[in-house]
Amino acid sequence: MLRFIVIVLPAFACVAPFAHADVLVSNIDEPIRASTAIGGAPNLLVPTHDNDGWYWAGQSFVTDGSSYALDSIDVVCGDGNGVPVTYAELRADDAGAIGATLMTLSVPNLFGPIGPRTFVPDAPVALDPNTTYWLVISADAPANGGFYWSYADTGFFSGAGALAGFAFSSDSGALWAYGADFPWMIRVNVASQPPCPGDLNGDRIVDLADLAGLLAAFGTISTDPNFNPAADLDLSSSIDLADLAGLLAVFGASC
Repeated sequence: MLRFIVIVLPAFACVAPFAHADVLVSNIDEPIRASTAIGGAPNLLVPTHDNDGWYWAGQSFVTDGSSYALDSIDVVCGDGNGVPVTYAELRADDAGAIGATLMTLSVPNLFGPIGPRTFVPDAPVALDPNTTYWLVISADAPANGGFYWSYADTGFFSGAGALAGFAFSSDSGALWAYGADFPWMIRVNVASQPPCPGDLNGDRIVDLADLAGLLAAFGTISTDPNFNPAADLDLSSSIDLADLAGLLAVFGASC
């Protein structure tokens, strides 16, 4: 996949350090390979059709087997220019492609040297276990300007989660190109979710969806193919009346 390489600025020393929650996954300590223009700053060496595209980018990450509350995402970016109208979104994954928007994130000041900048969700958002998410950063007309997002010189990362594919669009997200070799540089900061008894589907609410999930597995034991461990509230290795009673006791609760 072609990227528009414009600058290489190892400028971390110019940016103040951040305080963090737990780190789910990070590659911001890897060497910078290069930095790419995001927004309305076309690379004239490789113009888009009619040279009027607006460059968008996305990086995916994968949770481990736990549920988390998303605290923030640090992005290695900066060197803003002009008057960019910039957006950041947490999006779902759609079979390896960028999916629907789940939450928007506030965009920090993008001017000044390239380094970690913190994007914070505009409302609380839970991350489900073993799930892929995309951070998508875009810029739109009519503003004229952009900023730069760095990508790593390696595919290495740290943390319990993982980095997966990246994406790039030169026509405002109409078409995306995907790759996996040099991911955009991010650090996903999370807080562990406390247990939520009766919440089978991880949405932090005990409702009809959870009751339906328990009833679908009712009568099964741990060796059955349709056994649902989340419905085994008393950890007896069977889904029975005790589990049903436990769910009904907290029905309607939110965590």
